[in-house]
Parts: sequence; structure tokens; C-alpha cells
Amino acid sequence: MSFQFVVPTPPNVSATLDAVKKRVEFNNGMLSGDATKGAISCDGVEGSYEVKQDGIHLTIFKKPAALIPDKFVQMAIESIFKEEAK
Repeated sequence: MSFQFVVPTPPNVSATLDAVKKRVEFNNGMLSGDATKGAISCDGVEGSYEVKQDGIHLTIFKKPAALIPDKFVQMAIESIFKEEAK
């Protein structure tokens, strides 16, 4: 089952997404797309993102195990975006 959440819009969306992409790729993952929408995949988590006025909307449609709480995945992704915000 998929779930959604919103990450606050960083001051520079393009630079933040570039930094997140480098970090995800460093961890053998993939982030593709641009400053409006794209896809992310890393460590068994797969999803998509869309940049809107009120934030970056993420939809996670696959995670490694049903036992991993959605909130855990959300917190990990939010942390990456917060740390890489430019």
C-alpha cells in the first residue's frame, strides 16, 4: 500500500534535488527527474515526487518489508531533504 507526505520546499529546489540525487546515488540508489517531478529508489524504497507550491509531495509505493512503519521511511527521507536543503 502506498503512502504520501510533504517535505517543506527548500529555498533552492534544483540545488537541493541535485544534492539529494548525489547522496542517493552514493548509496546505490537512483533519483531521476527534474525540479518539477521525478522518481526515487534506494534500499528497497521506491516512490515519486512532485514539486508544488506548498512543498515536495512524495508518494512511496514500495518499501522493503511490510513490518517497517511508513513513519520510519518518511522520517528517513525528510531527514535527507532537510540535511541537503540549499
